[in-house]
Amino acid sequence: MIEKQINVSNHSYLVEYPDECPICHHHSEVHLIRAEEINNRTEVNVVFQCGYAGCKRHFIGYYGPITQKELKSLEPKRPNTAAFPESIITLSPKFVEIYPHLCNLLKLRRE
Repeated sequence: MIEKQINVSNHSYLVEYPDECPICHHHSEVHLIRAEEINNRTEVNVVFQCGYAGCKRHFIGYYGPITQKELKSLEPKRPNTAAFPESIITLSPKFVEIYPHLCNLLKLRRE
């Protein structure tokens, strides 16, 4: 995470800014597409786009009130399957393939 200025409703604010895509997990330039205050200025939602040429997906950053610079969460996210040890990838490539889908299902059940 890095700190960076963003513009929301014609005001500039210093916030935590993602330096990794939550979908492809590449550390590349993340582009801010749009930032909006919502719920009577109690939240800020920011649409980002991954700068990695093999991804280019959009994701949303959720912040609290504009006076707080903390990035609360990023959605959507995919688990980083590259973090699996080589032994698991070799033993069960099918597990590595379905793991992200299982995580999404479990997340939906909790909501």
